[in-house]
Amino acid sequence: MATVESEIVEGCWDVDNEEYDADTSCVSSSSLKEFLDWVPTYHQRYVLGTLPRREPSESMTLGSAIHCAILEPEKYRDQYCTAPVCDRRTKEGKATWAEFCEGNADKIILTADQDEAVQGARKAVNAHAIRPYIESALVERAYRWINRRTGVWCKCRPDAQSKYGEYTIDLKTVSSLSEKKLMSQAADLRYHMQAALYIDGINEVTDGNAGAFLHVAILTTPPYGVVVYRLGEVSIQHGREMYQDGLKRLVECRMSGDWSDPKERGVNLWELPRWAMMQESY
Repeated sequence: MATVESEIVEGCWDVDNEEYDADTSCVSSSSLKEFLDWVPTYHQRYVLGTLPRREPSESMTLGSAIHCAILEPEKYRDQYCTAPVCDRRTKEGKATWAEFCEGNADKIILTADQDEAVQGARKAVNAHAIRPYIESALVERAYRWINRRTGVWCKCRPDAQSKYGEYTIDLKTVSSLSEKKLMSQAADLRYHMQAALYIDGINEVTDGNAGAFLHVAILTTPPYGVVVYRLGEVSIQHGREMYQDGLKRLVECRMSGDWSDPKERGVNLWELPRWAMMQESY
């Protein structure tokens, strides 16, 4: 959905998920990550509109279902349903499946295993000390603001936020709760950049009400479990420099009209990350 910049208003933004995702007038953490990964992808998807959004993978569907079950449990059964166990190769199975699909045409269909994972994750969160902080928070409130250094309109939609500016919560579904793997995932998916962008944006339009930025990591396989962590200031500052540099490069692309990626302009000399160098050789 294209929006003229003069029509955008800084501050809290009353918008649903569909409209938020469709909007391309503001840069989000997700779209900025795509820009940093490969500029032509961003250009075609968010500028030209010629590249469609990627269809959600099974893991993305599961993550969205878990978010809904935890943040908006009253909406879960209206938005999701579980596929019946039936053999669709048989006449009876085909009829059962057709009847099920007809009655749930407007819902997202989960497998029995996915629904089990959703319920397991929900129970784990409900049993954790973080539960009351989520239940008392404002859920998925969107914000828009101008990045003062670049003049770029940005947006964010935190999962949950304290009504009094004490904390901001971001749910993350994970396959492991070990510190090493959580930090590896955080670095690979640029969680530190997302956190910095959210903190700075929310502080910009709410007079400093972002509070502590908490990641709630939720294990999606038995025995399920929850770990809450907060990235240190060194990591947040690195994420801040990353998103500021990304926005600066985005402005340069807009000004020059050159949407090629620096990585495609020659031979890249790269080194493995330090952790890879420290692994044992076999």
